[in-house]
Amino acid sequence: MNTVTHKNVHNRFKLNGFHLTKEDLCRIAYSFIKEGEEFEQSVGDFLLDWFDDKSYIDMYTSGTTGTPKPIRIEKSAMVESALATGDFFGLEPGDRVLHCLPADYVAGKMMFCPFFYFRFGYGFCCAKLTSFGT
Repeated sequence: MNTVTHKNVHNRFKLNGFHLTKEDLCRIAYSFIKEGEEFEQSVGDFLLDWFDDKSYIDMYTSGTTGTPKPIRIEKSAMVESALATGDFFGLEPGDRVLHCLPADYVAGKMMFCPFFYFRFGYGFCCAKLTSFGT
């Protein structure tokens, strides 16, 4: 893959162990929205937003300091952030990553970006976090 954009899906990307293309991800997104658990529905919404023709995504902050606020983020800025994240953590092609942040808010959406496209080609597992151990 020569050009890094939000429309690319790396040819080594896997979701829950399966190689998927952009078209596959869009089909899965519709399935998540229609038939998935609550956490999968927000993943499906994000995937469809990511691959639409808009240059931005509207989302909400987490609300940790008050009421969640609507924000608009350019997809190109998310790409740059994702590349920096992969570099910071030293992720290499073929690495596997567990994503357990809710995709309803900005942090969960931002963590999707480095994993399903560009130069990395990670294996990616999406899971529901049900509780913290004590």
